[in-house]
Amino acid sequence: MEEPFPISASGFYVVGLEARVPLRESSEAHTSPTLEADPQTARIPDLWKRLEQGDLAAQIPRRLAKGHPFCVRFDYGQSAYSVVLGYQVPSLEDVPHGLRGLYIPSGRYLVFPTASQQLAQTWEAIQRYFAQPGAPQRAFTYEYEEHFCPSAPCDEVRIYIALA
Repeated sequence: MEEPFPISASGFYVVGLEARVPLRESSEAHTSPTLEADPQTARIPDLWKRLEQGDLAAQIPRRLAKGHPFCVRFDYGQSAYSVVLGYQVPSLEDVPHGLRGLYIPSGRYLVFPTASQQLAQTWEAIQRYFAQPGAPQRAFTYEYEEHFCPSAPCDEVRIYIALA
């Protein structure tokens, strides 16, 4: 894993598909592995399948020119968190029926560069990173993955972790 780097990011809007992701029952809130590791209970892969079928891009005609997907984690609770997989848009006007619009506020983030094939390992490394003594404190507000080229050969992903 590459070394993370701090940034101050501007706020932006995302519209996309939403799912609620449960955490494992006996784990601590916020830091526990999710049930996403189990294909029987995973919810995020289904969102990606729908996105890759092309239907989502067609439903969001106002998406910004970048055109690459964002996977946003938010609404962290004791037993679950929410995910929106979608595209950046200029505003939340005219959010298509059945989709969720979000505003990701500006703030301080720690960015972890990775590749899509290494996402699970990188999220585990992020948990270990923040568990270290002296590590910065996570805000558990909005955390997101920015997928620059979701298919090979360009497979760059950046994970943004909000800092308290």
